Amino acid sequence: MPLRLLPPLLMLSAFACSRGPERFPNRKDLAPLRERLRATGGDVARVIHVRSLQDLTALQVGERYRFAIPEDGQLRVAPLPASAANNEYVHPLLVGGAPVRTAGYIIVKHVDRTVTGAMVDRDSRAYCPSQQSVQVAIDALRALGLDRGRIAVDPVPPHCDPAR
Repeated sequence: MPLRLLPPLLMLSAFACSRGPERFPNRKDLAPLRERLRATGGDVARVIHVRSLQDLTALQVGERYRFAIPEDGQLRVAPLPASAANNEYVHPLLVGGAPVRTAGYIIVKHVDRTVTGAMVDRDSRAYCPSQQSVQVAIDALRALGLDRGRIAVDPVPPHCDPAR
């Protein structure tokens, strides 16, 4: 390799390493989402800001719940299972419409207020996160104390809404 190419290649590799984690913008208009949530009696104050594994024991075992992880890295989960009637807790409302590091669904297993496992995916129409972004959810669960061997990933691709 000619020496004159070395400095530009080093600069490019340094840039690639300094980019940091991916961010995914919201593809939905927030105002109608907020209105639908209010109309069904929902309130963003009920969104679960997960600070410990025990917070996840509020979720029904085996049910899918929407989750999102914004810039601050804190896992936020809808208070109702995705299958609940009139559930308008969509991904953008979990984080106030902010960009996310990942979003999708989580299914939790727990016994006697102890989380024994979780499965995550990246199925978010509003954010359309990459498959690689699922690692952010895995890292968040591991930081809470869940062993990596107890975290499964469902590789389902998101059905993305068009960008605004």
